[in-house]
Amino acid sequence: MISTKNKNTNKKNLRGTLGFSMIELMSTVGIAAILATVGAPSLTSFMMNNRISAQTNAFLTDLAQARQEAVKLHVPVVVSAAAAGTTINFTQTNWSYGRAAYADVNASGAYDAGDYIIKVNHKLPGRVALSNADGLSQIQYRPNGTTNAVAGTRFTVCQDGYLGRDIVITPTGRAFVVPRTVTTCPGTPAS
Repeated sequence: MISTKNKNTNKKNLRGTLGFSMIELMSTVGIAAILATVGAPSLTSFMMNNRISAQTNAFLTDLAQARQEAVKLHVPVVVSAAAAGTTINFTQTNWSYGRAAYADVNASGAYDAGDYIIKVNHKLPGRVALSNADGLSQIQYRPNGTTNAVAGTRFTVCQDGYLGRDIVITPTGRAFVVPRTVTTCPGTPAS
């Protein structure tokens, strides 16, 4: 037979473990608030670095695709700064507004009759900028895969306050990334 004394003692022990005390709850909320305050700036920096990295990779992909198409089609392929909307404006010199790659079938160095678009990218998101210190508005890949770029042609993908990336294009057509060591951005983001 079970005694009532033990039964009441068990109920008392269970009653104390059914919930949290107010002190425990407030301590947990306080610790969570401190962690959120410390973690928020790191998350912002992580997201911006990820955005810069994604735009750098997109530009490298465009350059590689243009080089590949030039060799495959045996015609020059041009990657040009271009404002892309319902029509493509090839007179744009700010790479942040967008870019387009086209096959320059008649090798005129400009988009005209007979040429066709290979790829279009719209303006960069947020305050990310893509720029070229030399003022180039286009890079042309020749049918042998080389470019019209001079040695050390650099494009910069960045945003003020964050370390961006430089993309170096060699005359042989190879493009590679060099990390930036300064947080100032030479380019102007698309507005």
